[in-house]
Amino acid sequence: MSGNSQQPQGGAFSVEAVLAADDAVSSTERRAAVRLSNRAEQVAQQFAANAISPGILASVLRVVEFLAVCGIGMAVYFFYVVPMDGVKTFYLLTCFLGAVLSLLALQAADTYQVANLRTNIRQLGRVLIAWTLVFSVLALIGFFLRISSDFSRVWFGSWYLSGI
Repeated sequence: MSGNSQQPQGGAFSVEAVLAADDAVSSTERRAAVRLSNRAEQVAQQFAANAISPGILASVLRVVEFLAVCGIGMAVYFFYVVPMDGVKTFYLLTCFLGAVLSLLALQAADTYQVANLRTNIRQLGRVLIAWTLVFSVLALIGFFLRISSDFSRVWFGSWYLSGI
């Protein structure tokens, strides 16, 4: 063969010959040629029917975490703040903002990657850093807007500790 890297025009291994041979063998003939055991067929069918794409898994996880962060903040609010101070809407807005910020921080920390979801112990450090960053941002917002005195420190701390 010379230094020319092009495929030869004819022969048994030309592109046309390989494609023609591939078309001649149907998918049923291929399955018959490679036969799995009955147990292997059952397992293959189970995983084919129950497979969840990584994108859907991450999206469901985001929704669950958003609802959990909001729910924890509101639960602490309703059990601790409402009996003493009554209903104040800025707490609910802060819960919503905290949930949005936590999603952004967790996304930035790559916690929604399937490979990272499989390593629970190593993931805890990322989650703790992201969660602490969210509460630091919330505290800074309250400080610079001069509204931090309107919030219960027990509520803020309890929400942080409950979310860990």
